[in-house]
Amino acid sequence: DGIRWQPGPHESPDVVFTTDADTAWAVQRGEEGAQAAFMSGRLRIAGDARVLVDNQAHLAALHDALAPLRAETTR
Repeated sequence: DGIRWQPGPHESPDVVFTTDADTAWAVQRGEEGAQAAFMSGRLRIAGDARVLVDNQAHLAALHDALAPLRAETTR
């Protein structure tokens, strides 16, 4: 049914991303791509990765929608 963003733990997430704070900030600032972080083992993905592939357009829209929040977020 698309993508829902929810802060905090979820009872049964489709996909879970796990990384350290430094990598998260590097990806957030655009200094490192999520794919590069994943390939190097610093970003881990658990769950059904097909959900990511099936929802690429929704994820792109979410990325754009969260741009103002990213611009105001500091470490």
